[in-house]
Amino acid sequence: MRDRTVFDRRPGAKAVTGLGFIRRLSFVEKRTGIKDAKENQVCVKDDGHITPYACARYGFYEGYVNDAYTLADEIMKDYAKEAEKLITELSLIMSYKTAEPTGNSEERARQARLGAAKIRADCERAKDLMIRLSELKASIMLLANKLSLHVDAAGDLMDAHVSNYWRGVLKASRRGDVSFAPVFDARAYDSRTKFLSDKEDLLERLGSAMSAGGDYYEKNV
Repeated sequence: MRDRTVFDRRPGAKAVTGLGFIRRLSFVEKRTGIKDAKENQVCVKDDGHITPYACARYGFYEGYVNDAYTLADEIMKDYAKEAEKLITELSLIMSYKTAEPTGNSEERARQARLGAAKIRADCERAKDLMIRLSELKASIMLLANKLSLHVDAAGDLMDAHVSNYWRGVLKASRRGDVSFAPVFDARAYDSRTKFLSDKEDLLERLGSAMSAGGDYYEKNV
């Protein structure tokens, strides 16, 4: 998964389940479930049942979700690189100390005017930096929201296709012999954990920088 606009679209069945375009796909899936049940493909798993077909579909889904979080984290790294540059520049502005004017009264007045002009220019630049940091924060939150909706849509798509298939399994099995839904292993995605951790770390850094920048601006404007 490399297309960074993928989160703006609904996930496709082929990417999520490994199934290409098939006419009357739900009918074909149900017929496949009937065939697998008749061929004794149903296996006991924990407190329910599973089949190789359903397991394969879930494997494609897991891979898709993992790739989605990995891609989102790559996008986050680009935001982090820009944020680092902005925060560094903002920190340099805030650390600047105006030198005490020296010399005769005329020279001290000139230095004071230059110092005041420098502070005004720095305040305007700090304001621009904070605006961009705020925009980055909004972009990160939007990315996280799009990702969440995209992953949820992928899960709904996977559930729909597996449900079509499992109806066939149930139809070909004796009542009560097979669980009403296949049992899959719950998985903790490392890519999801990393994305969420990186997101929270970056948002915290942005928040701290904007807070400090706001204090600086109010003090010197």
